[in-house]
Amino acid sequence: TRTYHHGKDDPPAMIARAAIERASAGGTIGVGWSTFALPGGLALRFREALGARKVVDATAVIESVRLAKSPRELDYIRTAARYAEAGLERLCGQARVGMTEIELAALIESAMREAGSEYPAMPTWMSVGARTGGSHRTPTDRTLKAGEPIKCEFAGVHRRYHAVTMQTLWMGEPGAAERRAYDATLASLRAGCRAVKVGGSAAEAERAAFEPLLAAGIDASRIARFGYGVSAAYPPTWLDGLDITGGSGASFPLNSSMVLHTSARVGPHSYLLGGAYILTEKGLECLSGGDLELQVL
Repeated sequence: TRTYHHGKDDPPAMIARAAIERASAGGTIGVGWSTFALPGGLALRFREALGARKVVDATAVIESVRLAKSPRELDYIRTAARYAEAGLERLCGQARVGMTEIELAALIESAMREAGSEYPAMPTWMSVGARTGGSHRTPTDRTLKAGEPIKCEFAGVHRRYHAVTMQTLWMGEPGAAERRAYDATLASLRAGCRAVKVGGSAAEAERAAFEPLLAAGIDASRIARFGYGVSAAYPPTWLDGLDITGGSGASFPLNSSMVLHTSARVGPHSYLLGGAYILTEKGLECLSGGDLELQVL
C-alpha cells in the first residue's frame, strides 16, 4: 500500500514507479486507458512518467476479468437487487397524483437507503407524462397527472455492485394504444431474454428482442439497445465491458451480470422495461424489475 500527500506528491508518477517496479526488465506495461477513473490530463502525465517503457491498452483484458463473477460477487448483486426491489415497491405503493418527479425519485431512493443501499454510479432517472418521450432524464419539479406514465431507472448497490432496474408504470388506466405499446415492449423483453444463453451471441439476443417491436410497426430508429454488462462501479457510469447490441461480437459469459431492457418510443411516450439479470449454469435469472405486466397505480 502506498499513500500520497494531496497537493504535494504526484500520483501519476507514484503509480508509474510502482508499475515499473513490478514489471520485468524492459517488460511491457498494460493500462486500462478507457477507464473513467483516468481523465485525459492524468493519462498524459502517467504516460510521460512511464518514460520509454512500452505501453499497451489492456482495457479488454481488465474487462474480461470483470465479466465473469465469483460466487461472492453474485451474492453482492443479489443483495443489491433486494435494495432495488424495495425502491420499486415503495414507488408503486406510494406514488400519487400531484407528486413531483423529485418526490417520486425520493420514494425510490429513501427505500433503498433504508434497506442498506450505497450511493449509485448514476442518478435515479425519472420522468413523467410527456417527458418520458426522452431518454435519461433527471427528476424535476414537473408534477404527475392522472392518466400519465411514470418512467424510472435506478440501481440498488452493495459493495459497489449494482442491480439496475427500470420500469414504466401508469397513474390511472392507460388508453388502448398505450397498452398495446406496452405489451409490444413486454413481448420484446421476453423474446430477447429467451435468446440469452451461456456462450450465445449478444447480437442475436438483441435481434430477437427487436422482432416483436418491428412486427408491431415500431420504427427501428426508435428502439434502444437491448442491454449491457454491469459490475462493481463508481460514478459516472455503472456499465462494464459487455456490449449487448446488434453490432456486438460478444458472447454471454458464464456467471455474468447485466441489464436487459427494452426501450422504444411510440407516440409521445417512451416505454422502458427491464432489470438486473445474472447468467449462471441454471440459465438466465432476473433479480430485480424485469418483464412485469403493466402496473396501473
